[in-house]
Amino acid sequence: MFNIFLNFEFFPYVGLVLTLIILILSIIITFLLKNKIYSKNKTKPKIIGVISDYSLNKKNENNYSFHPIHIIREQYINSIYSVCSNYNVALIIIPIDSNQIEKFAQIVDGVIFTGGMDVDSKYYNQPKHPANDEDSIERTEFEINFLKKILDLKKPILSICRGMQLINIALGGDLIQDISSCIKTDINHKSVKDGVGYLDNIHTVKTYENSLIRKITNKKEFWVNSNHHQAIGKLGKKLKVTAISPSDNIIEVIELKNYPSFFLGVQWHPEFAHTEEDKMILKYFCKSIL
Repeated sequence: MFNIFLNFEFFPYVGLVLTLIILILSIIITFLLKNKIYSKNKTKPKIIGVISDYSLNKKNENNYSFHPIHIIREQYINSIYSVCSNYNVALIIIPIDSNQIEKFAQIVDGVIFTGGMDVDSKYYNQPKHPANDEDSIERTEFEINFLKKILDLKKPILSICRGMQLINIALGGDLIQDISSCIKTDINHKSVKDGVGYLDNIHTVKTYENSLIRKITNKKEFWVNSNHHQAIGKLGKKLKVTAISPSDNIIEVIELKNYPSFFLGVQWHPEFAHTEEDKMILKYFCKSIL
């Protein structure tokens, strides 16, 4: 057999065979590598449910439709995709539909309870303050029941502004219905006017030791934007305060005691990703659902 390879006339064929073997091996390796990458990219993303606002829209205020609309500000979406671009997450907008709570709760891996109009004071047994704006009862009813389901499933929760207040109410707390007329403060907590001001530093928040917000930001105090005229009054069951506005003691962050997943409620709007602390909060939330 070795005599065949020693045959001078056979040498060109040996080279051809070796070349073919190398070519076939390279094709196989390339296929395996591509298949591995493809499989990685095919991994299903974790789903973040962002709760929409809801309006009956009978007067066609948005010059869009006289029918009810489900709407969301783009910052809630853009900031997650921007800040969490390295994480395999996708967002879906959760419409206000109480008949689909079970389905929505099963689909999502984490939830953002968004900002919006005031929660009707009937949900915390107080007469309506003249400064209160109109609320969507449909949205409030949906969110309270949806929250219960998400808590039962122990899924990560980030609540923002009205979202934080809604959760406090759902857990038995109440609100200060109008900061400027109910307490003494030098801070204009409702500093945003006509959509301008979300990128401004309005006041600082002071974080508490051994809290999630301190862990996320590694800051005792940092600046935030502000656009709310209401605030948490009596704290809901199992909630704890972990950051305040130091000059007037307005509650700025809440957490849920002994909750096994991410749970953070903030009174400002981190979805504008105005500061590094805002970005840290969004990134930590995304990371928590992976």
